[in-house]
Amino acid sequence: MKTSSISPTRTQQLLKVMYVCAWIIFVGLSIEAGSVVVSGVVGYYKPEMVGKMYKPVDLTALKGFSDWYYIGMISLLIGYSIFKAHIAYMMIKVLESVKLESPFTKKIVKLLEGISYTFLTIAIIVAVYNGTGEWMFKHAGINDKPQLPTEQFLVLAGLVFILSQIFKRGVEIQAENDLTV
Repeated sequence: MKTSSISPTRTQQLLKVMYVCAWIIFVGLSIEAGSVVVSGVVGYYKPEMVGKMYKPVDLTALKGFSDWYYIGMISLLIGYSIFKAHIAYMMIKVLESVKLESPFTKKIVKLLEGISYTFLTIAIIVAVYNGTGEWMFKHAGINDKPQLPTEQFLVLAGLVFILSQIFKRGVEIQAENDLTV
């Protein structure tokens, strides 16, 4: 975040707080993604250790039925976790790029579109996870079926995409104003 005035305005202070919060969220989601990776690998080789881990991902019942089912489901969970951390990182980049003097920039538009596409990617991963998981768990005769929420990611993808289009129009208007001055 680049600011030019000596005494920060309320908006600048809020952006700084959001920037710190975004970093905290990014670190937390990165740790969560790492724990899913470690839990998945440990669960594959030493299933009895999964329950002793931080945020265990226990799909050992599925592994007992098929290694490929287990690998597929863990891969989807890993992708889900990594993309969530990636969104937090892109949010950090957005907050770093915001200049209150001219907030509408092509860089911000590109980052917002990237966040929107990442939300859409997460929604697809979750839909595949839920659909495939439903079939796999039913096929394996396992009643405990972990589900992930899909709708919220679709809504967020749409909202952020709309916001990116508004910013894109803001860039156009700002460029026109710069030409007339």
